[in-house]
Amino acid sequence: MTRRGGEVVYLGFGQIGDVSYPAAAFANAGRTVHAGQQGGLNFMRDIPGMVALMEQGKYDLAPIVTSRWRLEDTDKAFRVASDRTELAPVVVFDS
Repeated sequence: MTRRGGEVVYLGFGQIGDVSYPAAAFANAGRTVHAGQQGGLNFMRDIPGMVALMEQGKYDLAPIVTSRWRLEDTDKAFRVASDRTELAPVVVFDS
């Protein structure tokens, strides 16, 4: 958990099934809990702006790309992303 007091923020909570934690220790330590709801991300509003920053060279995604996959291997890329063995597998569309 965190030290006594402090803030806890849930972002992108994708747990399948139940999650348990020591409720008394959590509740009695003066923590504030914030549900992030994907950090306020609105895909339709925010993704085009992020793509524009990337295209302008202002946002470099290369450091987080963990692997590149061909289009026909998209299912494998989704598998490694969903089982969290990789942070950012990328499907490359060849022209």
